[in-house]
Amino acid sequence: MRKKLAHCLLVIAGLIVPAFAATDVAYVNFNGSDANACTRAATCKTITHALNVVNVGGVVDIVGSGLYDRFTIIQAVTVKADPGVVASIDVPVSGTGITVNAASTDFVALKGLTLHGNGATGVGFQINSVGRITVEDCFSRNFAYSIVFVPSTASDLKVTGGAFDGSNTALYLASSNSHAAIDHTIVYGEARNGTVSSNQGAITSATLVTTVTNSLITGGAPDLVQNGVVASSGTTVLENDVISQFGDGAALLVFSTAYISSCTFTENFVGIEVLSGTAFTRQNNTITDSNFGTLTPFAAQ
Repeated sequence: MRKKLAHCLLVIAGLIVPAFAATDVAYVNFNGSDANACTRAATCKTITHALNVVNVGGVVDIVGSGLYDRFTIIQAVTVKADPGVVASIDVPVSGTGITVNAASTDFVALKGLTLHGNGATGVGFQINSVGRITVEDCFSRNFAYSIVFVPSTASDLKVTGGAFDGSNTALYLASSNSHAAIDHTIVYGEARNGTVSSNQGAITSATLVTTVTNSLITGGAPDLVQNGVVASSGTTVLENDVISQFGDGAALLVFSTAYISSCTFTENFVGIEVLSGTAFTRQNNTITDSNFGTLTPFAAQ
């Protein structure tokens, strides 16, 4: 009798599935519950809980429009909103929306997220460490910095689509041995409250190589304080971009090199200002503003 009872208990135990068993896909909905198993039929409520449940390299899938929590990523993972879903994250004054502290070998993907700052302070995406990261079709508004990219080891950042603004710098790219690529993106540089320091821009580039392609970079109104693209070091490639309504459309500082082609500079006080870097330009740019410094022509190879 005891043997039969023990056998039955083992069978029953084998049928019990832990409530928070690891999974390759964790589903999140604003009206879910973190007591659920994060399945599509029983969604969890917070992204933070889903990140604790999902396997390394898995997917946190947001399936319902609503207001979600701020979160920190420490592993390879994809966090995405389904098509048509508005996944909003409200960030308090001086707070941070999404923090990435992953390993230097990890791949992280963020897609379809909308971050709302308060009072044009704080940070939208704070990327401290990662191997590769993509930010696709995300929106980050009303921050001091929309994206801060500062890994100490070689990393790659790709931003595709979406819109970002910053009362100081919308995209602050300052990982000196890394690469950053910005494509089909809208970048707003808005000097709210006069808080932008000189030599800051809507995009400040200090990575090894930064490419900005097919993008609109605008300040909203010409402003002597705010600049469009500030290349403070490394190599910056600007191609098929529109840069308008800044003090300097593009400012090249010491140790920086820029390659500029098929771009439009308009309604800036200065189109391209070469302070002590080097600007190589093709004759296919449209520049309606005056320039400052030497622009060196280069030909296609």
